[in-house]
Amino acid sequence: MLIRNTRDMVDENQGVKIVVYGEAGIGKTRLATTMPYSILLSAEGGTPSLKNFDVDRGEVPNTLALKEANGWLKSSEASQYSTVIVDSISKIGDFIFDEEKKNSPRDQRQAYGETAARLIRLIDYYKTLTRFNVVLLARQVRYEDGDKIKYTPDLPGKAATNALLHTFDEAYALRQGKNQEGKLVRYFQTAPCTQYAAKSRSDSLNSKEPADLYEIIYKITGKFATDPATDPTTESTTEEEAV
Repeated sequence: MLIRNTRDMVDENQGVKIVVYGEAGIGKTRLATTMPYSILLSAEGGTPSLKNFDVDRGEVPNTLALKEANGWLKSSEASQYSTVIVDSISKIGDFIFDEEKKNSPRDQRQAYGETAARLIRLIDYYKTLTRFNVVLLARQVRYEDGDKIKYTPDLPGKAATNALLHTFDEAYALRQGKNQEGKLVRYFQTAPCTQYAAKSRSDSLNSKEPADLYEIIYKITGKFATDPATDPTTESTTEEEAV
């Protein structure tokens, strides 16, 4: 058995895995503009908010296209990117649920169960992409817990939501408020409260951080974003992954 001290493991080539959820229109998709060397996998059917920005994008309008994209992420061609942004895991959950409802038209509980199982496998797959930072964007869902209102990422079934929050190291609520000058700003809530699910396994973040992926990843890793073409460590297989 190889025994290592945790201080010796800090510099391993492990990308940061982040979930960001927020209400409609708050600007989740535009977070792609804050991270260089990123590829946006768009399941939402259009990205008009990015029309004036230079962001590489791949369309994944169904599960077949997503399977192909996930296989492509392990190819040498994908080595030009250091960050994968999925917009959104909620929409992908809708695709999968629609498929499972057709497979089990008389048993919606079975459709939910199969959807959750497939989403959990997908989330686990993204966690294994060690060379990449992975950012999963998600819709926000509001629900009542006794006399309290709570917000979490929106996925079909509680099991998939719990797996998402457990598996990824970072989970942030994208919110907005006013700064000291009274200007409306967006920010990441990185710590949980009575209403919002959030977490960070890093001790480098404040409970509220500017909504900037570059700054967040730099704070966590202590590394500036560099051109992946200069990084000799790449994965090179064209294996496709199921969803």
